[in-house]
Amino acid sequence: MTRLRSLLFSLFLGFCAGTALAQDPLVEVDFEENTTIPGQPLSLRVTVLVPTWLPKPVVFPSLEAPNILVQLSEGSTSPVSRTVEGETWSGVSRRYRVTPMVPGRVQIPAQELSVTWAEPGKTDPLQQSFTLEPIVIEGRVPEGAEDLSPFIAAQNLTLTQEVSEAEMPLKAGESVTITLSAEIEGTSAMFLPTLLPVIDLKGVAVYPAEPIIQDKEERGKLSGTRTESVTLVAQSGGGGAFPTIELAWFNLGSKDIETASTDGFEVTVDAPPALVQNADPRVLVLFAVAGLISVALCFAIFRRVSPKLRAVLEARRVRTEASETSAFAKVLHAAKAHDYDGLLRHLDVWASRCHADPRAQVALQSALCALGAARYGPTQTSQSDAWKTLSAVLPQVRAKVLKADQRNPNLPPLNPTESQSQRLA
Repeated sequence: MTRLRSLLFSLFLGFCAGTALAQDPLVEVDFEENTTIPGQPLSLRVTVLVPTWLPKPVVFPSLEAPNILVQLSEGSTSPVSRTVEGETWSGVSRRYRVTPMVPGRVQIPAQELSVTWAEPGKTDPLQQSFTLEPIVIEGRVPEGAEDLSPFIAAQNLTLTQEVSEAEMPLKAGESVTITLSAEIEGTSAMFLPTLLPVIDLKGVAVYPAEPIIQDKEERGKLSGTRTESVTLVAQSGGGGAFPTIELAWFNLGSKDIETASTDGFEVTVDAPPALVQNADPRVLVLFAVAGLISVALCFAIFRRVSPKLRAVLEARRVRTEASETSAFAKVLHAAKAHDYDGLLRHLDVWASRCHADPRAQVALQSALCALGAARYGPTQTSQSDAWKTLSAVLPQVRAKVLKADQRNPNLPPLNPTESQSQRLA
């Protein structure tokens, strides 16, 4: 009888172990194709299912890796449900758009995924980590496009050039701005190279602006624009040819190599040539002496005004230190640094510099209570979330307090004088 009970108990433990194993979350990676043309995206989906529910969002990996562009489109993460062994499981699915940026094989290394779910029969949620296996992606250049450098594949690509109104020849001090825009369809504008070449025009100063790259997605179709501009300022006689811009690309529709281009034009400057060579040494000495005198004069002026300047700066520092803005900055810094004692101390100072006491705001009181419960409560839960909540609530509370202060004409000054600062401290 005893041996029979032991056998039945062993079978029961085995059944429970099998059930627990079957109840583990399901993590699936759906990646049907791993080969594409460089610049063309592939769809990769990661799905997480649990037998109960998810009290916290799933922490998905970034999947970032060298030479791979990873994007999340709008609505890329969505809830899902499925019947598993006759039971309805729920979860979440995320669709990544992964694009090889160069020809050849590239790899997304193994990455971690964290799931927090409600374990059956237990009150506390269970957190589990899963490792996604490495994923290999291959970018293949179409036949006939091997010589493109850089390689660009798109449904359509146009190159436009705009030149600001200017009459040639330019006079000294006049300028002209050239703006180049490349519009691409079927891929991201990040695959477009630098449009403007190196510009070296005699007697002309060149001031390029930072490029502007914009992407958009409409009904699942990618497109984008890269815009570059440069301003040419005439300084002295000279000029030259602004070059023709050409950009070769592979048409995904026709499978042909096409070229987008803009026309070049002449830049001329009507001004005396720069006096750089064969300058009179006596003129150079005169300029050097004048420069030394200017430096000495500036030094003497600085020594005279330096004490007054320091006094002005010190008074400004004192006013700033005694302001509401400074007090709030210290409160926010203490919250982000998780400094509980400093937080309470700076809260009192901040409240003394506001007409409406921020500590009376319900949102701030709730955040402080949650932080206190996390620090001193019986469960000793993690304080990280409570600190994050407090850091997010503080700017909202300040906005309400400042609005109330503006409505009250007796508001204490935000930048008080030195005597007022001593009273507020």
